[in-house]
Amino acid sequence: MYKLIFIVSIILLCNVGCSDGDMPNPEVDKTAYIKMQQNLFKSANMVDEDNLESEQVINTIALFLTEPSSQEIAYKYTNIGSINMDGYRLIALPLQVSELQKKDVYLITNYKNINLSAVNTMDDIKNLNTPTVDKNHDLDPNEGFCMYGELLNYDFTDTNSSAIVSMERTCAKYRVTLTFPDNPVLSTDNTFVIANEASYTHIVNGLRTGIPDSDYFNIASPISLEADETGKYINTVYMYEAEKAPKIYIYTRINNSSQKQEFSTELPAPYRNYIYDIDIQIYESKDSHTTRLNGIEPQYKMRTTVQTAPAIH
Repeated sequence: MYKLIFIVSIILLCNVGCSDGDMPNPEVDKTAYIKMQQNLFKSANMVDEDNLESEQVINTIALFLTEPSSQEIAYKYTNIGSINMDGYRLIALPLQVSELQKKDVYLITNYKNINLSAVNTMDDIKNLNTPTVDKNHDLDPNEGFCMYGELLNYDFTDTNSSAIVSMERTCAKYRVTLTFPDNPVLSTDNTFVIANEASYTHIVNGLRTGIPDSDYFNIASPISLEADETGKYINTVYMYEAEKAPKIYIYTRINNSSQKQEFSTELPAPYRNYIYDIDIQIYESKDSHTTRLNGIEPQYKMRTTVQTAPAIH
């Protein structure tokens, strides 16, 4: 009899202590995930080839979480791991959904040796600059471009959505094409040099101004323009987002001359994650009074056409 009363009492206590409101929610008490996607380069005529596999390299990821609209960083993870999925990187947070609730999410990739230990506020993030390059070291996609992305006021408890952070490269891509309309095989040893390039930029987008003149440089070594099978000479260079416009200097040996000729023009200012197609033509000046008929080489001019996305912010 006493055993029966004891068992009934235990059942009643369980029913009272384990009400539906106190039961753990399996949808909330689970690991939180973030999907990190790289935005495509912005171009006037986007094709798959505009986004090379080498431009997707990610070596390091830093994650910062704040309360919505807060300036104070609540959680910080540097060199956090990720899983390479089809079209995105999956980041498993060392937190449960119930711990996160709503948060602002900030991601930085490929920050190399930038010290993130002192980053405790949003102002600290806004003050961060990308890794620097100099006249002897151009931006190399195989080393991974520094990228930035954010997702504001995301509710991690919303089971009907995924936390997707879109990342943008902090640099622009310039595809340079040189042609000689009068004679496709007119020249050899075609190279170019970029002047007035920024050695770094701000990691957070919208802060492209304020880089002092002393932090702009000229590339030291000429970059080769490689011949293709259609009479074009091409190559690609990447430059950090900056306020000032870079300048390109083309060097060529016209008619295989022993003397190089120089042509130059200003390029559009670099905006992050944009492609600029730079089409340069060197042609014989019709105003020149010197021709090959009198044994004097004609004069040549340079024509430049730039294509990019329809609207730059």
